[in-house]
Amino acid sequence: MIMKITTNPILNLIKRVTANPYLNLISGLVLVSTAGYEVLTTLEEMAIGAHHGIALFGILQTVKAIPEIMCGFNDMEEGKKKHEVKLAKQKYFSS
Repeated sequence: MIMKITTNPILNLIKRVTANPYLNLISGLVLVSTAGYEVLTTLEEMAIGAHHGIALFGILQTVKAIPEIMCGFNDMEEGKKKHEVKLAKQKYFSS
């Protein structure tokens, strides 16, 4: 994700925190678990409440974060392969 950097350090910090996929994943999982518990404890009432919306939002938040994290893992793997090729070339030409 590309973010425009501003000169205000507080705004930069807020942008980095809100765009962090790991924080989005954790917050989504916390919302799903807490709202899921609430849904299960009020199951016999058969009434729709705010906890249902929170559970849905938590699921969407979690699902939204997963592709970003996977993309980061793929980028790390590509970087590792490029680094290994570079080391192999250096070893070949230095001998």
